[in-house]
Amino acid sequence: MGHGQLSITQQAAFSYIRRHHSLNSSTQLLSCLRALAIIRVSMDGGGWFDGDLNGDFEVKRCLSSFVDEGRIESHRYYLARRTLLEMLRDRGYSIPALDIDISLQDFRSFYSQKPDPDRLRISAALRSDPSKKILVIFCGPDVVKVNAIRSIATQIVNKDSLSKLILVLQNHITSQALKAVDLFSFQVEKFQITDLLVNITKHVLKPKHRVLTDQEKNKLLKKYSLNEKQLPRMLQQDAIARYYGLEKGQVVKVIYNGEITGSHVTYSANQITRGRGKNIWNFRSIGVM
Repeated sequence: MGHGQLSITQQAAFSYIRRHHSLNSSTQLLSCLRALAIIRVSMDGGGWFDGDLNGDFEVKRCLSSFVDEGRIESHRYYLARRTLLEMLRDRGYSIPALDIDISLQDFRSFYSQKPDPDRLRISAALRSDPSKKILVIFCGPDVVKVNAIRSIATQIVNKDSLSKLILVLQNHITSQALKAVDLFSFQVEKFQITDLLVNITKHVLKPKHRVLTDQEKNKLLKKYSLNEKQLPRMLQQDAIARYYGLEKGQVVKVIYNGEITGSHVTYSANQITRGRGKNIWNFRSIGVM
């Protein structure tokens, strides 16, 4: 095929690849073009080529159409809130699927391109015990000082029915503010918003985790003639422990299923062990299934 049979856009693509990749034969060029799928169809206004240059082709969306033209701030809030909703659902709280599946466009339509953190609050009840409720509050981009914590305390109603509070921070929190947090009558968890942009449990390399019930835990200990202290320990700041909000003594079943590791199961107990590192795993296999 000669260059005269190609459109101006296709000829430009040929010239670019020859200059930058030193490809000489037409066969090499055609293979490269098809693999990269970057030939723009100029007469169609923003599509891209997928197919043979001398045969049928399909016009698809240009990569530029996938560029997010909205504010980064709203996108960050959207991702963090979605991860939080998924996290609460996985902890056993009642979370409507529609809230999790909302699109970025709908999120921006409802909360605007510059969302007010106060409107992003999440309140949910535990499915197994609706009397236990959790509240999620997004803090602003400024440093969280003691006055901000006092303000949050005055805004919380029905403190007696609240079992947990999650604070989403975008900046650091002062030592005085931390002392004020410790005065709350309920448990308070703190997450940086940057730690919530991705749901770590969905990562392809992360094994599947499931928190055992007390009955399942006792059955496990009895089966292997173990006591709780003999189980591998999980650090308090472990990402999975924080995601599930594990408390001391809870046991997690970890299911591995990979081509290299094969299929096997390990268990780990949350002993609230403090360590210097973050996201450290310390598993010992005590059973293979």
